[in-house]
Amino acid sequence: MLKLVRQFKTLDAKREQGLSAAEEKQYKELCDKLSHKLDPESYDKSPKRNALRVNTRQEIRLGSGKDFKNVYMHNISGGGLYLASKENLPVGSTIKMNLFFKEENYHVELEGKITWTNPKGVNHLPPGMGVQFKNLSSDQEKFIRRLIHGVLDKSILADEGKK
Repeated sequence: MLKLVRQFKTLDAKREQGLSAAEEKQYKELCDKLSHKLDPESYDKSPKRNALRVNTRQEIRLGSGKDFKNVYMHNISGGGLYLASKENLPVGSTIKMNLFFKEENYHVELEGKITWTNPKGVNHLPPGMGVQFKNLSSDQEKFIRRLIHGVLDKSILADEGKK
């Protein structure tokens, strides 16, 4: 798995400057392989994706000011995330999300659109909703990539610990 992650990170870093058609194909294949290795249960139930999706349990604040609630992010990719929540918003709703990472003393505010809901928690997912990112800045995209790379690094350590 370490080799796959290294290849993925190399191509992922190069995506900012642009990938050739062959590299883009290799990137998508790596996303698919890593998704299968990291979460085989959901891999079989999900369509093939163009971006790597990783599981994480990170608290996230929806809303702002006094009107907010805390929920948990179940997974994240470059295109969006899944929020575990018993109270779902309507499909099409725009939401503001604030992620705070204690380890880095850093927070990022993101905007998203609810694309689907899962009120009963089917398959491998808890009740919640899928969110597509909207209007990501370059810094926000870099932050999300860094978060995904961090989850990959933790997965490698866990995988190495099993050997």
